[in-house]
Amino acid sequence: MVEERTVETERLDDLPVLIEWLKQMKVDELIDDHTHPHRLWGGISKGGLGMTWIAHMLMTGDQRKVRLNEMLQGKRRSVGALLGCEIRESEFNDDRLGRLLKDLGSGETAAALEREMSAQGLRYYRLKTAQATVRLDTTSVAVHGDDDGGGIIA
Repeated sequence: MVEERTVETERLDDLPVLIEWLKQMKVDELIDDHTHPHRLWGGISKGGLGMTWIAHMLMTGDQRKVRLNEMLQGKRRSVGALLGCEIRESEFNDDRLGRLLKDLGSGETAAALEREMSAQGLRYYRLKTAQATVRLDTTSVAVHGDDDGGGIIA
């Protein structure tokens, strides 16, 4: 007896790479640390929701809430494997995304989250300079000068 197999194909494009990159930046953990879900919130965390939405925006250039839900309807199994949880049909609906935006946009939460996310990308170097010439552009920082002890953020 021959067993019949079904193959499901889900096109993911850059989504796995972007989600892994955002995980390394701890975006999901930072969002979870600064937002608190309602006691009836189930399924994916707010951090996982936000991280997936950011990955979608980077991948498509489209920030509309409805587009995320449409895109993920055919990819739930793969996205669930990427995030380490089962993705229900209602996970990425407008209501959940709206609640996430409201939480992230509140004054102190937004400022604290921005500070912590910026700290992930800033490095401080102690340089020995008395008089320095600093050249800044969009990709690098170059410092030339005498020795005496100063610092620069790159």
